[in-house]
Amino acid sequence: MDEHGMLEGLCQRDSNCLKLFWDRYWSGVYAICARILGKNTDATDLAVDLLTEFIDIRVQNVEKAAAMGGYLRLMAVRRALDLRKKRSRMSELGDEIWDTGSASPEEMAAIATLMPRLENCLPKLSEKAQQTLRLKYVEQWSNEHIGSIVGGSRQYIGRLIQQSLELLRTCVEKDTHELIVER
Repeated sequence: MDEHGMLEGLCQRDSNCLKLFWDRYWSGVYAICARILGKNTDATDLAVDLLTEFIDIRVQNVEKAAAMGGYLRLMAVRRALDLRKKRSRMSELGDEIWDTGSASPEEMAAIATLMPRLENCLPKLSEKAQQTLRLKYVEQWSNEHIGSIVGGSRQYIGRLIQQSLELLRTCVEKDTHELIVER
């Protein structure tokens, strides 16, 4: 099947075209991700995410079927480089935060007490709110991109993030207040 037929089939969610698409493009997209990120689960996860996102969101915007391969390669390179850069920043930040030489004993104690409370409060959020916070603060996606994945406008995602953070703040403060009262 040629690219034009595949593109039409993908737009119509034809199962044969979906299988052919994965067979044709998986190895190339994965190879790019693995070359940049190393052969690990990050490369596999990113390749799966890219191909799925292409089918779910991007395929409707492709004007020239012959450009699909190039578009996928470009997406893979950009996202893999972004992920590698983010991983590097997180690693530096993690070393900075958890380095006992740079944090005071008070800061370490505050982190040690706050984290379990925050972990207890997260399940109180809806699955959509939890996913939105993860995409915003871990994956560092824009509100518009998050909205295209979880559903909703950029403004809706912004409000959802604000409300979720406020709920977490209230929950953590309540837990802290109850801990103080118990003593």
